[in-house]
Amino acid sequence: MKKILSLFIATLLLFGGCIRSLPPDNIGLDSQRDTGSTDSEQTDAAPSDLTTAPATSTDPGQTAATSTDHEQTASAPSGPTSPEYDPSLYTPSVNEGQYELLVEVKPSVIPMHKVTSSLLISITNLSEEEYRSKFLYSIEQFDGNDWVTIPHSDGMLGQYPLISLKKGESLEKEKQVNVVFTPGRYRVKVDDWYGEFEIVPSDPNMISVEFDPNPITLEEFVDSGILVTIRNMSDETYEGGQAVDSLEHFDGGEWITVPWAEGRAVFLFLHFVKPGETFNVDRLKADMFDYDFSPGKYRVRYDQWFGEFDII
Repeated sequence: MKKILSLFIATLLLFGGCIRSLPPDNIGLDSQRDTGSTDSEQTDAAPSDLTTAPATSTDPGQTAATSTDHEQTASAPSGPTSPEYDPSLYTPSVNEGQYELLVEVKPSVIPMHKVTSSLLISITNLSEEEYRSKFLYSIEQFDGNDWVTIPHSDGMLGQYPLISLKKGESLEKEKQVNVVFTPGRYRVKVDDWYGEFEIVPSDPNMISVEFDPNPITLEEFVDSGILVTIRNMSDETYEGGQAVDSLEHFDGGEWITVPWAEGRAVFLFLHFVKPGETFNVDRLKADMFDYDFSPGKYRVRYDQWFGEFDII
């Protein structure tokens, strides 16, 4: 009986120890399950944590800046795009620093007897860039203090569409100009560039103004008139010049201009007189003038030259 009781007590003790040992094991399993669940949640959250890592800074200003940069990066593709510079569309008419033109008048020194109603203007592109323009021009005269634009002297060398000049290319145009030139300094303005030229007096001994007959009687001057002739005294061909500009009478103290008769037209002529040759310019008669002629000393102005004759 004692053996049976001892065995029963031992069985109870063994069973009771097993029961007491189960909670720690179950707790351990539950703890492992909880730990596994936590690791799984952390693993799922890891990508989000990596994405927002910059925002975890303890500096609020830095976090805000990071957020702003992110927004700017996201909106950049949808923003407006500036148009690219297209040099083919650029047609300047002023000098903006990247262009350089050489403007010339040929020849640059023109004697009065070679002045005509036109100028030969040359333009050369010295810049690296192609230059396109209408080439607007005007003529200025130096008055001793400043350059003054001559009225109605403007025009256009180019045309539509625009003329293009590449580096080293030139454009030459002979243009009619509505300018009465006198000796002095001039310049042509093309867009924003200038080319100077000068009108100089011709050789005072180049032309001799002569008359036939000389002297002439008052009756002859009234009836048949006096022939005005020019003689080329130089060793070059005389070009240009005008018809008789004026007739003057010396009144004992000064030369006074004799007025033309009303309706009298003075025509301009282009003469080519070789060295030593003569050219008959005009025949002057009393009825060509509105003046009461009397014996005395007279002179004719032809271009810049004068010739004298006497009425007796």
